[in-house]
Amino acid sequence: MESKIKMKEIPLYDQIFLIEPKDYANNKVKFIDKEIPNYKLYYKGRSIGTIKEMLINVDKKIRVDEIKEDKILYTLIIAHLIAQYIIKRIKNRDWEYANYLKQRRELLIEVIYRDILKGSTEKFRYFGKLWTHNEILGAFIEYMGDKILDF
Repeated sequence: MESKIKMKEIPLYDQIFLIEPKDYANNKVKFIDKEIPNYKLYYKGRSIGTIKEMLINVDKKIRVDEIKEDKILYTLIIAHLIAQYIIKRIKNRDWEYANYLKQRRELLIEVIYRDILKGSTEKFRYFGKLWTHNEILGAFIEYMGDKILDF
């Protein structure tokens, strides 16, 4: 008699779920200075991708090394980019739901930042509400202060 191991399904946001990896203890992704589970994200029973896949794809979009050196800012921007990645992946399947997520992007970013990337809630209050490209750049310039003149 075979026993099926039921994978744990964790609600992330609305209709998006995280599925724990089969070998939870050994299937983790190194992100900055912590290990996070390599969850699979699902929407309506179909895979959106794994955390590792998303981190690799969105990290390529960050071209300024100083952002990567600042762990707090880097985590916040990665949360924004993962939310954008999720919305784009869902848009091909369900245009209406993707638009719904765009309108509620702040909430999606917050759960990604808090529940997946395990970021600081206090720092999220400073940068987390930003989601347009120009707002992120403006906040980065403000945050970096005089260091930005070195570019």
